[in-house]
Amino acid sequence: MTRILICSDSHGAARRMGELVALEKPDLLLFLGDGDMDLEKVRKLYPDLKTQAVRGNCDRATDAPLVRVLKLEGRTLYLSHGHEHNVKYDKALLRLRYAAAERGANAALFGHTHQQRLEDENGFLTLNPGSLKNGKYAVMVVDGESVTAELKTVSE
Repeated sequence: MTRILICSDSHGAARRMGELVALEKPDLLLFLGDGDMDLEKVRKLYPDLKTQAVRGNCDRATDAPLVRVLKLEGRTLYLSHGHEHNVKYDKALLRLRYAAAERGANAALFGHTHQQRLEDENGFLTLNPGSLKNGKYAVMVVDGESVTAELKTVSE
């Protein structure tokens, strides 16, 4: 079983991201873009934490790819910030889902809209953790048999 903290659009909320790592105790942190410098600060604070990231439209100091396909425990996750898929338009989410399905993914993870979203269509998850800057994030559990996720909000 792998417990995953998923964050996106931190836009300067490095401290909040670090606090969530301490709170959620993930095995892996997935960062879906727009706050590459925040992620670097958290990586320095938690050097043993496994992280994977994709580049967002506001990221400039990273060489992270625009898309990443990650295999965990026999499951496949498709990671994208989402701007290249125009995810701010609901119909465009189909493009994101098709791109993920073409790569054999069980889930499509994206950011960019700052809006939380979690949909399960016949076992295929579409997830946006929301903007970490606004206290939104997600926790996912991959156990080989399934991929489950929960949207969360930091209580102020």
